Amino acid sequence: MIVPTPYPLTSFLLTAQPSTARSATGDRALELSLVLESWEASLVSHFELSDHACRIADRLLNRSSLRVALPPRRRSALPDWVLPALHGTRVVAQGIPWASARELLPRGEPVYCAEARRRGAQPVTDTVRAILDFPLSVSVLGHRSLYGLDEASDPELGAPARQAPTVVALDAEGTLTLLASGAHDHHVGDKRRFVSELHAWCVGARGGIRRERDPAPAAPAGQTRMTRGPRAL
Repeated sequence: MIVPTPYPLTSFLLTAQPSTARSATGDRALELSLVLESWEASLVSHFELSDHACRIADRLLNRSSLRVALPPRRRSALPDWVLPALHGTRVVAQGIPWASARELLPRGEPVYCAEARRRGAQPVTDTVRAILDFPLSVSVLGHRSLYGLDEASDPELGAPARQAPTVVALDAEGTLTLLASGAHDHHVGDKRRFVSELHAWCVGARGGIRRERDPAPAAPAGQTRMTRGPRAL
């Protein structure tokens, strides 16, 4: 399923089957993130995070759309459903802070996220591009039906191009490190300041970034419409 995201992010590809995502993009090396809406107690045993770091992880995943690289306790002990999001020594998780988009996520099974981009093509930034780039077997959700806005008027004329989410690493004690620049920090020249303000926001200090919200109220329950395809991952 191709899911549009508020500016300045490029669209997400959400799937319950990693192999389906790789087939849809034509990219066998496609990197997937594990979609986590919050930090649940069931996750604690799999990751090397202090209580303080767990609270930071919960805030990042529940209230921002950053990608967060987390340290596992033991790679050999990770459950199979986590492994598609294991890259090197870290598990990468993706936050979905928009209530209207969360309604699309199935309950009780893992969901994975990747950048909506066919191999060799540019990342998808609008519904038309998604329909043209991806095969008919891939469902495409319209921006307006999800957020109630005309996506053509979303970014202002001359605004920077959409980008993939910024990636930050969270260590066992709660320290944040910038791994890859993206939509969240591209406008910030001082990357250390960005990380510092992000950490301050995570621990509840004044200042820092604001919580991400739906750009507009979602369609009434049961009325969210696909632009193409069934409502399925």
